[in-house]
Amino acid sequence: MLRSAYDRKEKAIHVLLYGAPGSGKSQLARTIAARLGIPLHPVGEANEDGDEMNRKERLSAYRMTQMLSVGLKACALVVDEADDILDKPNRSPALALILKPAMD
Repeated sequence: MLRSAYDRKEKAIHVLLYGAPGSGKSQLARTIAARLGIPLHPVGEANEDGDEMNRKERLSAYRMTQMLSVGLKACALVVDEADDILDKPNRSPALALILKPAMD
C-alpha cells in the first residue's frame, strides 16, 4: 500500500504508529524509509540544548519542517510524540511517519 502510493507520487502519505514506549515505533519508521530508499528526517526530537522538546517547541519544529521540506525531492519525516501534533497531549504515545515522494 505504501509503495504504490509512493510510486503514484501522492503529495504526502501519513502513517500513524501507535504504541507503548519502547515498542519499536521509531525502528519501524526507519525500516519503512530504508525499504522505500528515501532519507529519513526526524522532527522535534530534541531542542537546541539537547533536551526533550515540550509541546510548543515540537509544534514549532513540525511547522518549520513542513515549510522547509516543500523543496525536498523525496523524504520521510518522523514526528515522535505525534500526540502533541495531533492536539491529543497526555494520551498514549504515537509516532507519525510522513512520506513525501519526489514530485516531477
